[in-house]
Amino acid sequence: MAEYFLDINIFMHAAGKPHKFKEPCVTVLSSVASGDLSAAADAEVFQEIRLVAN
Repeated sequence: MAEYFLDINIFMHAAGKPHKFKEPCVTVLSSVASGDLSAAADAEVFQEIRLVAN
């Protein structure tokens, strides 16, 4: 199974207001959570999320 990189945009669109990319991003994260999609993110993505959240 191929492994995909999750960019900050996947998380931000999934958590954000209604947008044309919201549902596809939620679907991607749901697929990762269920084990149907293999994906990774690096520490910088999580640092960006922390910066945006504050």
